[in-house]
Amino acid sequence: MDILDAILRKIENGQFEFSQHATDQSIIRGISIQEFREAVSQSERIEDYPDDKYGPSCLLLGFTSSCRPLHIHRSYPSRPIIKIITLYEPNPLKWTDFKVRRWVMPDGTVWNEPLVEETVTYHIEIDGQLLLIENVPARVNVETGERYFAPETVERLQKAVWGQCRPVRTIQTPVYEYGALS
Repeated sequence: MDILDAILRKIENGQFEFSQHATDQSIIRGISIQEFREAVSQSERIEDYPDDKYGPSCLLLGFTSSCRPLHIHRSYPSRPIIKIITLYEPNPLKWTDFKVRRWVMPDGTVWNEPLVEETVTYHIEIDGQLLLIENVPARVNVETGERYFAPETVERLQKAVWGQCRPVRTIQTPVYEYGALS
């Protein structure tokens, strides 16, 4: 059986799950589960990562019923449950026909990695307590939303999380019970 056929069969049978990152990106980018399913059902494998440090994976290109292109990075079907690592709408300036990465942009500049310098809010939950650290310098992948932090930044984050700093303010956060959602 072809890898893509195996992927499709597992998705159709509900044998998949989203990483925290993929969940976050689907919410931020307004990609519904229905759109995800539509894109996967009409997808093709455009990149392969057999030696990925987290396990073999590949990148799919698919289109929703409204012709919205989606890239879906996911694990190989050799696992019992397919892991959806991330999903996003590809930037047409960085992809030829959404299938091939452009290393040279239309204006002639060379593209290496789509990272931009931003300040972000870092969040982590530890022992049931949500911690937020605002205005953290990061490099953010504009396609995947993945954030990268300099070692000095990580050290400062660690100090805050490990209780070596005082918070500047405390906020109330709405909490929802999943079972009460319809």
